[in-house]
Amino acid sequence: MLRLVVLSDVHGNRWALDAVLADVERDPPDVYLVLGDLAADGPDPVGALARLRALPNATFVRGNTDRYLGDLGAVEDPGGEWSDLIATWQWAVDCLGDEGRRFLDGLPTDVFLDTPAGPVLATHGLPGQDERWIDPGDVQGLEKLEWRGAHVLVVGHTHVPFVLRGNKGTVINPGSVGLSPQTQWRASYARVDLFPGGQVAVRHAQVAWDVAAYLDAFEGGIPKNQKSLPMLRALRQLI
Repeated sequence: MLRLVVLSDVHGNRWALDAVLADVERDPPDVYLVLGDLAADGPDPVGALARLRALPNATFVRGNTDRYLGDLGAVEDPGGEWSDLIATWQWAVDCLGDEGRRFLDGLPTDVFLDTPAGPVLATHGLPGQDERWIDPGDVQGLEKLEWRGAHVLVVGHTHVPFVLRGNKGTVINPGSVGLSPQTQWRASYARVDLFPGGQVAVRHAQVAWDVAAYLDAFEGGIPKNQKSLPMLRALRQLI
């Protein structure tokens, strides 16, 4: 058996990540699988990325916001809320510095793992398409996915935890560690046990974290934008 802990969409939220890692350490996995969107949009991109990079036996894939931070000059601004978002991402790039930016830019878009249950394909959105996603209500759509010979597809991006099982295999989304309104703002992750013969057991977990400290840090300098303001209002209701 191979035991995975799957983390995704930390989004610079060190406080939620710390709470998840403390929960995980009570029963450590064989491998950490980290599905991207690591640093953007939160008040501590440096701390979040440092903790993730320090994990033992960790495998990373790149999310769409990691790609943006890795080469912000390539992000086209179509107007509207994007101008606000790009200012926030530029702040994160300045915090991370060249080495952190290069790390994000160099992450692979997809990763294969050989496991006792067969090949596992890890990606952020869809294989090769980091801004597209799987609809958890569309079981029939699983047949149209690009499985690339895998029996298990592990994805992030939507911040919604789910497990879908179809004829071709199993799709797992761990939800979001750092931006998780779908789980009442509790940090979400998944444990995945992979057994010989193809059996896959999935357990989702949601963990409380220090919302007050996050809000304090958010007031300390990160540029706010049209997407973060409603999030901050919702989080203030929790304290």
